[in-house]
Amino acid sequence: MKRQNRVFAALSIGIAAWAEPGYLLNKNLFKNYFGEVHPVLVILVMGFLGIFLTSFLLMQNGFAIFSKTQARGRSAGFVLAAGLAVMAILVDIVVKFPADMNLLFPESLLFYPVIGFCVEIVFHVLPLSILLWIFTGLFRHTNPVKILWVSLVIVAFIEPFFQAVSGLSANLPAWVPFWVGLHVFLINITQLVIFKRHGFIWMYLFRLAYYFFWHMAWGYFRLQVLF
Repeated sequence: MKRQNRVFAALSIGIAAWAEPGYLLNKNLFKNYFGEVHPVLVILVMGFLGIFLTSFLLMQNGFAIFSKTQARGRSAGFVLAAGLAVMAILVDIVVKFPADMNLLFPESLLFYPVIGFCVEIVFHVLPLSILLWIFTGLFRHTNPVKILWVSLVIVAFIEPFFQAVSGLSANLPAWVPFWVGLHVFLINITQLVIFKRHGFIWMYLFRLAYYFFWHMAWGYFRLQVLF
């Protein structure tokens, strides 16, 4: 466990260091998410929270911060992330999502790895820890596998809910928020399965891979061409 915690601490410090140049480049870069709080402080708090919840709650249910996995499993996850990004790109070509959902380079490179780390803590680690703690206490005689899957599915709906609701205010066809909700649900349930099988690090890397294709690579192109 100590080695797992050291790895998570090192990741948190690395992400915090990555946030600092973005903050110096544009002090408003993280303002919509962190308010007036310095991003380095936010990341360090998130890192501490992630270590605490994973070590004392999630590891009891078979989760880990990292695990040694076969290369086939890792590459399959990245291919799936690319496939999901391609789906989003095709829909974007048809409906033209708002321009403010992407950032240009170099801000995108400094922003998305940081915000992705926070998303994993807020939308995955924190709610999953709370649900498993509550459900295992209330349903002591229920099959742990059933409790796990119910918890995973519920948690996988949290981010899609926020994405779909925010999409309702945009000038887009009525079906788009529902597609966005389903698409983000697929991303989240895939990540949570990766979390269970391979650990937090690989779950986070899956999101980074998706962000690279959708937000960074396509995001730069779409802002130059579509707008």
